[in-house]
Amino acid sequence: MRVALLVLALLVPAVATADAIGPPPDSCPNGSVGVGSHCGAVCLPRSCGAADDEPCEAGEVCREVRACIDTRSCAGAVSPAYLVDVMTARCDASERCDTGTCEAVHVCVAQSNPSNTEGGGCAGGGASPGSLVLAALAFVKRRS
Repeated sequence: MRVALLVLALLVPAVATADAIGPPPDSCPNGSVGVGSHCGAVCLPRSCGAADDEPCEAGEVCREVRACIDTRSCAGAVSPAYLVDVMTARCDASERCDTGTCEAVHVCVAQSNPSNTEGGGCAGGGASPGSLVLAALAFVKRRS
């Protein structure tokens, strides 16, 4: 009995660690997708090529928009730090942003309303696997 308890004690790890990631944000600017990440709940640009609608989903087109982009350094408990471009909003009429820098980016937007500046971004739960793959590719822009 003592041997069995000793073996069991050696097989069970003393401390369990987890690399927790929270839920995505409730809403995101049109042209972005919400994800939970090591940066917290963020909206990632749904990047596409300048004249390439192929990575966009049915009913969407690739358009250049003026968006507030904030580059953040993120890291998990077990992963190295990396940089992520987050879309915080669309630029205002004066091309100003409360957070980030106003930049021209090519993103997938609804074909029925491609100039919509607010809303329309996925909040995570409705994101399809294709859009999440695009978001993941845009997520790791460059390593530090």
